[in-house]
Amino acid sequence: MYTGININSIVNYKDPGDSDPNNPTIFKIGALDSFIKTFIEDKTTEFDFDENDPNDNGKMRINIGMRNLMKVKFGLKGLENFIDPATGAALQLQLQKFTISGLSYDVVPDSVLAILPKSVFIGLAGAIDRLGSLSQDEKKI
Repeated sequence: MYTGININSIVNYKDPGDSDPNNPTIFKIGALDSFIKTFIEDKTTEFDFDENDPNDNGKMRINIGMRNLMKVKFGLKGLENFIDPATGAALQLQLQKFTISGLSYDVVPDSVLAILPKSVFIGLAGAIDRLGSLSQDEKKI
């Protein structure tokens, strides 16, 4: 018997490269549900094949950069101690609404995604992915 993924849980993520151990930036992240995962995969995966050639194996392209960006857009729920370079003050994250398959989601605005350092961005996407994986205990096979 499986245990479902808790899509309502929010956990704290600290980037291992944060240089201030006494006052680190805290990223509040949550798991992505099946609708979001499917939306992201559909938007970032392309299949190319010649339907008239039975020997064509086809090609698949995955836009990893955009996939990571979208994971953070949907999976980042809040932040603490992240300095806005425009103001020099802590950023106050204001999430926006986005609809997929009739379901409304709170997402990070592109203006905030644009100022996240790439190394942090990649780490966040990986941490969000891990939240959506079941441990061996949760699988209960």
